[in-house]
Amino acid sequence: MSAGWFALLTFIVNCDVTQASTLSALQTTYSLKRSVPPGGETGPKKCDEEHEIKMQKQLMVRLKYLEGLAAKQHAKLEDMLDELKGENMTQFEQPVKGTPVDARLAMLEGGFSDRSTMTTELLAAVTAATVAGKTELETASQSCSAAITPCTCT
Repeated sequence: MSAGWFALLTFIVNCDVTQASTLSALQTTYSLKRSVPPGGETGPKKCDEEHEIKMQKQLMVRLKYLEGLAAKQHAKLEDMLDELKGENMTQFEQPVKGTPVDARLAMLEGGFSDRSTMTTELLAAVTAATVAGKTELETASQSCSAAITPCTCT
């Protein structure tokens, strides 16, 4: 609100009702101007090659880190699968040097999907084995307690 409007409203509030009835105000227009802040650019941003190269390097470092983590996850999952089921997983695909970023990301995503599916299957197998082991243990416990006869001392 501009200072003029504020002064008018203050005047109206401070006046008597009889004086305020003789005043009337109507705002008929309102205009806005856009101005560039000091030190701001006036045109669209231009491509900064140095910034783009820096971002590309950071992307490649992050991608290599994620590929390393994926290889470690694959190795751990393969060890668990071999120990629990005696099966081997498919080979982990390492990207060839010079592979485009899009292809590397697709390989990373595909490997993640494969490991997720394998983890779900492994969890289901472990859960089924655990239930079967508990059932077998309960059955063996019941047959042992039934076979025990009380000892009578003479």
